[in-house]
Amino acid sequence: MTSSTDLSRESSQDGLSRNPSQDSLPTPSSVLSATDLTPTASKTVPRHQLTAELSGLYSEIIAAKLWKVAEEYLNNGNAPSHYPEWTPEDGETPGHYNTKEVNFWTCGFFPGIQPALRQDWELTGNYDSRASVMTAASNLASRYDDRMKAVRSWDKSVSTRYNITDKDTNFLVIVDSMCNMDLLFYAGHHSSNQLLSDIATNHAHFVRRNLIRNDNSTWHVVNFDPRDGSLKTKHTHQGYSDDSTWSRGQAWTILGFTQTYIWTKDQLFLDTAIRLAEHFLERLRSAKHAYPFVPLWDFDAPVGDRLLRDSSAGMIAANGLLLLHQILGEGSSYLNDALRIARETIDMCQATDPARLVADADSKIKAEGVAFDCILKHATANNNDYALVRYSDHGLVYADYYFLEFGNKLLRMGMV
Repeated sequence: MTSSTDLSRESSQDGLSRNPSQDSLPTPSSVLSATDLTPTASKTVPRHQLTAELSGLYSEIIAAKLWKVAEEYLNNGNAPSHYPEWTPEDGETPGHYNTKEVNFWTCGFFPGIQPALRQDWELTGNYDSRASVMTAASNLASRYDDRMKAVRSWDKSVSTRYNITDKDTNFLVIVDSMCNMDLLFYAGHHSSNQLLSDIATNHAHFVRRNLIRNDNSTWHVVNFDPRDGSLKTKHTHQGYSDDSTWSRGQAWTILGFTQTYIWTKDQLFLDTAIRLAEHFLERLRSAKHAYPFVPLWDFDAPVGDRLLRDSSAGMIAANGLLLLHQILGEGSSYLNDALRIARETIDMCQATDPARLVADADSKIKAEGVAFDCILKHATANNNDYALVRYSDHGLVYADYYFLEFGNKLLRMGMV
């Protein structure tokens, strides 16, 4: 396996392209054509009208919330030891972020670490930022198992129902992992390291074969015995049941397979992304409740008197749908689907506390009126019956991240 030192050493001559990475991911074969980079205007909604309808994406309230949280967690410029994860609506700390230790998987979302490093490298040529991206990619690639042709997602998985801890006899892969492959493709391109791209491609094929059902819904977790490649279980860790469709898992695959197609230009991955998107959208279109395009946390969970949503699932999927629209062009319906998800998310989920930025007598900027740290409400991190920590209907840092990224994508597309 290539080390991070090897990755940093490769292509040390400054002959690498620094193309924008967010909507036009660079590959040796020029992934997106010139038409994909052209600002896209909606045929159905004038630009000024769309800007007004989606004004929540660009509200001063968002800036005030981000400022307030950042100011609280930064101590004299030192990096925090804990990072924001979720915000409860009630309980002991209503409206305030609950945090996770610095090595928890969600800690990069609030500061937007990877996108910031990538853009710093592309725009300024800062090799320190490039090296950090390469180190992250090398660490991820080190989890690849050539026997399985996949990247191990978790070392262990524990709930009140099972206790999977032996790495020698268990190889766990989660459907969420598809969104990690973009890092490997990016690092592979920017270091001329084909191995990283091959690992990402192999992993995508593994997920496609083992975590997508015949009806284009998805399992959450698959577990193999790496010694002989035999299947042990297909189950859920965060969804309703092993046979249900956890909406955020489905959303991860839409975005992840679309990103994989952008890098590889393999039609199989585009077809897979479209099938996954159609299943997701059919679940939304067939819903009979209000705000049907704010997904239920699990499409097959009993509804009862409480419609439990997951705003993060909607915004992750919306980002994938925007990319699909750019690939397919004006003939696709995915732009309107993505915009509807955003509109209904703003209407139903955006917190309405009167937050704003003000300057004091010394011209120091501060936030006022923040009553709920997150931008969006009604996310569900884990509502599985057997979860060790079960929490739902709250704010969630990656719901906010993909909400903001959706707004940034629209700006880069010239739509608002």
